Amino acid sequence: MADRIRAAAAWLVLAAVALPGLASCGRSHGKLRIGIKPFVEQKLLAEMVTHLLRQADLPVGPVIQCDDTYICHKRLRDGAVDMLIEYTGTGMLFLPGRVARDRVNFRHLQQQYAPLGIRWLLPLGFSNSYQLVVRTDRAASMDLVSIGDLARLPQGMRIATPVEYPRRSLDGLYPLMRRYGLQLAGEVQVVTDPVKRLKLLLQDKVDAIVLYSTDGITRDTRITVLRDPLEFFPPYEAAVVVREEVAEAFPDLRRILAPLHTRLSSNVMQTLNYQVQVQGRRPVEAVADFLYEQGLVTERKDVRGRVPPLQVAMHDKDNLASFGTAGLMAVRQAFHKRTVQLKSVANPVDEIARARSRLAVLGAERFFHHGDEIPPARDDRVVAVAVLGTRVLHVIRRAVDDGAPLDGRVGIPLEGSGGNLVAGAVLDAVGKQPHIEQPVFYLVDAVSNNELDCALALAPLGDTEITRALEGSKLALRPLATWATAEHLTRAPYLRPVRIPAGTYAGQDAPIESLGNQVVIAAPSPSLTRMGNMGNPGVALPSTGHPLTPEQATALAQASGIPESVDPILPTPWIEPRSEEVQTLSPVSAFGRILNVLLFIFIAFWVWLIIRREPGEEEAS
Repeated sequence: MADRIRAAAAWLVLAAVALPGLASCGRSHGKLRIGIKPFVEQKLLAEMVTHLLRQADLPVGPVIQCDDTYICHKRLRDGAVDMLIEYTGTGMLFLPGRVARDRVNFRHLQQQYAPLGIRWLLPLGFSNSYQLVVRTDRAASMDLVSIGDLARLPQGMRIATPVEYPRRSLDGLYPLMRRYGLQLAGEVQVVTDPVKRLKLLLQDKVDAIVLYSTDGITRDTRITVLRDPLEFFPPYEAAVVVREEVAEAFPDLRRILAPLHTRLSSNVMQTLNYQVQVQGRRPVEAVADFLYEQGLVTERKDVRGRVPPLQVAMHDKDNLASFGTAGLMAVRQAFHKRTVQLKSVANPVDEIARARSRLAVLGAERFFHHGDEIPPARDDRVVAVAVLGTRVLHVIRRAVDDGAPLDGRVGIPLEGSGGNLVAGAVLDAVGKQPHIEQPVFYLVDAVSNNELDCALALAPLGDTEITRALEGSKLALRPLATWATAEHLTRAPYLRPVRIPAGTYAGQDAPIESLGNQVVIAAPSPSLTRMGNMGNPGVALPSTGHPLTPEQATALAQASGIPESVDPILPTPWIEPRSEEVQTLSPVSAFGRILNVLLFIFIAFWVWLIIRREPGEEEAS
């Protein structure tokens, strides 16, 4: 009996050891399960991998979302998922001992993970690092350039991060604070959605936020990425990671997924993230179009429920892409996160007035007709609904040049651009003609090489192109302190005096007086829906645009994240333009006017009768 018991026990032990392996082996030959973390890029990459695997007739199960990296790795080791999209800098967290920064690469992790039964299968061709981001205006006023500069915040740092970032042991929030000597102010705000983190920053509810370098919202000019001079963050090269037994069961995995390595880059991923985070596209739509455009599939996938995007127009000569990012996010929120898309056109006002686009991102100068008329006529077919920011006119001369700001040979931006219209109006007011009209980078080089004396550039404060131009000691900004007279502003009523704060650019020790104007979201005017402005030949064609409802206009103004009101010189949906030529009459008001005319004729008739009465008629009566 004892022998039988011992034999049975032995069989039980053997079964306990063998069954998990058999079960795991069975799973590896079933449907491939991809584990992802809860952010957009992971969904995009998982969609790409899934599509290519199915095209190769490999069995693919549903994508499994983990709460964070730690759970994803546990599920991979336990066999609950077969494959992850991982990053080299994150992979080092799960290796024993300290990993030197120069060893954090794909090949080293391949070697270190092999004994664990996990294979780093394929690098995907791009890197996605953590970044600390602050508001651009705050960076300018406090001279915040690197992460260490946040130590100067008087009350400590308020910060919002992705879900798992505070927990990370080597590259997370608390190691970062120790490395740079930072202090927290209050609790860390943990927010999954990067757009919501951005809103917290723009609303001054936090001082800094943590973003990924491939996040689409990093294009927003209202934010500035702080440098990492201590190289705290390691490389984060994206890669496909699988369990060893899965790689052996499906030996063609690497060959099937290899085309992604040559098609993906940090810029490509930022664009795809932008489409989802900012434009509101679904990952399945963005990936289907990307794979087709890259020739990885022969037919464009028919995505169920695909809806045409809401079009937002922008002038093709204006450098407003960063304002466009802010505008698209506001439109998405106001229109219940509908997919939106920027559209470059030659005349955005016509575009929305004729209902070819729903809205537009415009500089204030685009609301006026630029010609010989003083003051310039305003185009009331469109109204300004929400403020996105302000651009400032930068007057750039050589640092050793002591001439007046607009003396000599002056270059202005390309003809047709908003910068050209503004700079041209400024020169015209003082009776001066531009020397050349070229892109801003060309003008800056021309001033630096003494081919021009002055360059005029219209850009937001802290613009990267102008920042680079002023980093050396060769060029400097000059003030326009005396230009903003009543007479000059009559010629360009959309301009306002502004001051560039000291320290905004390298070597700028004092504030500089200049001019600026708003960039806004525009919509068709409620009062001109089916009529053009017949009093102005420039806009005599009919307007068929679809005005916003009052609720939509209010929601859009709130969603912009900027509480500033629209400049009063611009038409708005809350103040009707006063123009006798374009007023329409309701049936009631028309009938009233007809009665008034008849009454006037009746009175005039009796006056005429009295006047023409013969002398003596009064006595006879």
